[in-house]
Amino acid sequence: MTTKLCSKCKNEKDINLFVLDSRRSTGHGAKCRECANLDNSKYQKEHREQANNCQARWIKNNPEKFKEMAKKRDRKERLLLKRVYVIKELISGSVLKFSDVTTDLIELKRAQIQLTREIKKCQSKLTQN
Repeated sequence: MTTKLCSKCKNEKDINLFVLDSRRSTGHGAKCRECANLDNSKYQKEHREQANNCQARWIKNNPEKFKEMAKKRDRKERLLLKRVYVIKELISGSVLKFSDVTTDLIELKRAQIQLTREIKKCQSKLTQN
């Protein structure tokens, strides 16, 4: 296991807990992901309008890339049953509002989706045989 010292929190952590940076010889950045995320969040809050303008410009100049990235993100959320996807599934086509969604409901919906997927797999195996 390779470790590295974070330049911000000064803790020695596993190399996989550092952001990737191809410009550096190790291939990883100087800050751990946790510290980098904190810094990014702070910057985003302090420069919200500038960041939003930059993002809007990029989306406007790269509509095809943006659509492709959104599709990949949605596919990944769907495959991994991420919280966002499960909440969307709970709310769509129902009378529930976002404020009505509880952690228990999310876990139940996640279990329902997993069971439905398993049933479909079994059914497709049966029809193939």
